[in-house]
Amino acid sequence: MVYRFWKINLIKKLNDKLSRDRHLGELLKGSIVTFFLKVLGVGFGYVLTLLIARLFGADNLGLYTISITILNILVLLGVFGFDNALVKFIAGFNARRDMQKTKEVFQKAYAISIPISLFLTAILFVLAEKISLRLFNNEQLTIFLQITSIGIVPFVLLKINSAFFRGLKMILQYSLFENVLISLLAVLIMLFLVMWNKSPEMIIGAYVCALFIVYLFSYRKTYNILSRIGTHRHTLTYRQLLDVSFPMLLASSVVLIMTWTDIIMLGVFKSEEDVGIYSVVVKLAGLTSITLMAVNSIAAPKFSECFQNNDLQGLKHIAQKSTKLLFFATIPLILILTIFSEFFLSLFGEKFLIGKVALFMLLIGGTVNALSGSVGLLMQMTGNQKQFQNVIIFAALINIVLNYYLIPIYSIYGAAFSSMISMVIWNLILVYLIKKKFKFLTIYIPAFSKASKL
Repeated sequence: MVYRFWKINLIKKLNDKLSRDRHLGELLKGSIVTFFLKVLGVGFGYVLTLLIARLFGADNLGLYTISITILNILVLLGVFGFDNALVKFIAGFNARRDMQKTKEVFQKAYAISIPISLFLTAILFVLAEKISLRLFNNEQLTIFLQITSIGIVPFVLLKINSAFFRGLKMILQYSLFENVLISLLAVLIMLFLVMWNKSPEMIIGAYVCALFIVYLFSYRKTYNILSRIGTHRHTLTYRQLLDVSFPMLLASSVVLIMTWTDIIMLGVFKSEEDVGIYSVVVKLAGLTSITLMAVNSIAAPKFSECFQNNDLQGLKHIAQKSTKLLFFATIPLILILTIFSEFFLSLFGEKFLIGKVALFMLLIGGTVNALSGSVGLLMQMTGNQKQFQNVIIFAALINIVLNYYLIPIYSIYGAAFSSMISMVIWNLILVYLIKKKFKFLTIYIPAFSKASKL
């Protein structure tokens, strides 16, 4: 009876708090939806990795990982920074109920990205053999890369559609298309294909098929929304759009390159087996970023909305609340991965146990990431994308230099150490810059933080 009364009282207090604090209510609701769907998507992603590791071995997992890495890098170039720029523009237009400008900026993003994506597809298809032989010294990679090239266009357009949903704060749709459906369909397609053909190339083929199907679903949804919006005279020039998207492209490119530099350089200096083992370590460590991505999904449009309305107090409130959410959601995951590291690694096979120390290093970087908060997005959504770009470039250079010297000697341990150091550097610099510009700290440590209670 006492427990039931306490539970009802707690729920009532929470509802009262959320009804008084609109920003916190939207932040919690959006974060919770994205978190559970992201967990689901990551789960399917691990099933996919596990299937490849078990059915095709660490070497073919390495070829798949290299292909996906190159795909992500080229998709980033094709998107041209619109994944974040559209969130910034559309969130501002949506706050003013200006859906005609939303339609205009979306169409212009398509007009720029489609020809770039087609060009990148042709380049990768033609150069697949040279990349495979000269850079990775592996002829089998050629067919992997040629199949990968076919997935560039649908993946780019899917990213733009997802940014459209995110800018409108349609978090459920954004999360499904961005986090869940690709991995789910790739698993189902692979299970179907493996019954007929067990050739390694079908691994990447299943993923590309999934990209096409998910893009078609997302296109149908965006078409239904945009077809109801009328046209008007053009007020946003391509130059204005590119002035925002291009710095975001550079920053995002550097972030992705820094994230995947380890994989590429391991593929150059070491074996495909090392790449396969390290890719599993990265995936496990990436579990700590699930909550960050969940919170960021709704924090990004909220940051933009507050900044557009000159609500600096609201901006501070959202930044500090989101960091506190990140801390309490991420630290338990880090502890679980640390304590049960051998168990999780052994699921992929005995060979993967040598990645334990590398996993610990990446978890240290993940801890700093969680304590710092959504610093990168805050900078980008408040017109400071060029400063963010410079910080990321600096961190990326450190990462590349460390990888170049450490990977040949220490293999996956050198790669993990390089990532850890660069991650710590860029987070702490961005925390300092936000404190200097906006006069508040995003970083949260329970014993010392002055952030208000939820």
